[in-house]
Amino acid sequence: MKVDVKKIKKSMKEFYSSSKPYLAQLKKHDISVYSKYLNKILQMAPKGAKILDLGSGAGQVANFLSTKGYVVTGVDISPLFVREANKAKKAKFRVMDVTHLDFPKNSFDVVISAETIEHVLEPRKMLFEINKVLRPRGLLFLRYPNRQNKLKQLLTLITKKTRFEITRPNLSKNVFGNDEDLCHKVSTADILVVLRNNHYKILETKPFFWRAGLIIARKP
Repeated sequence: MKVDVKKIKKSMKEFYSSSKPYLAQLKKHDISVYSKYLNKILQMAPKGAKILDLGSGAGQVANFLSTKGYVVTGVDISPLFVREANKAKKAKFRVMDVTHLDFPKNSFDVVISAETIEHVLEPRKMLFEINKVLRPRGLLFLRYPNRQNKLKQLLTLITKKTRFEITRPNLSKNVFGNDEDLCHKVSTADILVVLRNNHYKILETKPFFWRAGLIIARKP
């Protein structure tokens, strides 16, 4: 599918920067929604680690981790979300595109991201940027909806050729965390192929046929 990347990215930034109903929906997410994900991070990330949260939204995850002895920075494309997240005065939040991270190489011990990569039009670039800012032996925690069909994922794992199926986000109306604002059908298989090609050690993942995706990996 041919898409106008610049046009879609512009419309998405405008939407996330202005949609107060969407922000209100994000704020309704109780931290318990992330309990299993957070427990994994607390168990595996060393105390005092510098953590980068990509697509930090209203800041619940980053602000929670900052109370547990971590130095946390959250980034989001939406100035609206960042202003809201910074009100807690816990973690630090910056407006930034996850496909163009303005940090030096090897800046973070841990990179985390929950329900973000599916909203990113260029997921390979996001993974490249993660690799750039994550320190050697650093940990990566990715949580996402695993939406691609099982046969295609199996073929991806066999051929080691990524697909990252693009979808056109529909931002013409308010959306509340459903599929309307997704940019592509995320697949566990696609992400695994990219990470393995970059020699990451996969520490934990859910089977590619599970709908809820989680990958924990260590950079070489």
